[in-house]
Amino acid sequence: MINMRWQNLKDHKTRHWLHGRAWFKIGHIEWVLGHASFGTKIAWPGYDDEAVEIMFGCGLFALYSSWGRCRQYKAQREIAIDFHNQAMWWNLGAHEDGEAHKWQRGSFHPLRFLFGKQKVAVVWEKTLSDLCVPMPEANYSCTVELKYMQWKRPRLLWSSHRGMYADVKIPNGVPIPGKGESSWDCGEDAIFALHSKARTAEEGIGNVVASALESREKHGGKNWKPELVESDK
Repeated sequence: MINMRWQNLKDHKTRHWLHGRAWFKIGHIEWVLGHASFGTKIAWPGYDDEAVEIMFGCGLFALYSSWGRCRQYKAQREIAIDFHNQAMWWNLGAHEDGEAHKWQRGSFHPLRFLFGKQKVAVVWEKTLSDLCVPMPEANYSCTVELKYMQWKRPRLLWSSHRGMYADVKIPNGVPIPGKGESSWDCGEDAIFALHSKARTAEEGIGNVVASALESREKHGGKNWKPELVESDK
């Protein structure tokens, strides 16, 4: 007998087929379309006391499933091969909480092997103080560090990446609601710093405002407001 229920994990009500989860009497399966993961894994037991957990990703979609129940605690083992962060990662039956031989668990970075480990350098930087993050309820004092950064490998004649970035630091924080996923993050939270790609201080501060407003609407609703605050400016 099949006992099935499912959950839409997308915010959009009519696009449940993009990311969802279905439960059966003996396990569950989760799907994500448009997912960039590439690899496969089988683990026993699973992370949530399931007897076995299986993952498959091909760069276009990903499937996650777990089946059965583990009746007693056992150190997890897995057989997996994944491709991410420009490297290949493997685990060939090593215990999750134990030591393993190099052949059992490790990674191979082709670009690092050929051209050396990538290093980041700050070519130019400037600090701007006495600025503020303008939010609907108040202004929050902040400082902005503008940096021109580049990433380069020792055996490459050119840098692999370069650009302007802004580190915005807000001592008193910009209030946002907690995610509400656990008992410890149900209250009010705050953004105290944000690193983002930005050519000017204004653009960096704008990224903070956008991030805060997005978090407020997503986790607190469109009408969410922080507790009574006084403007720093």
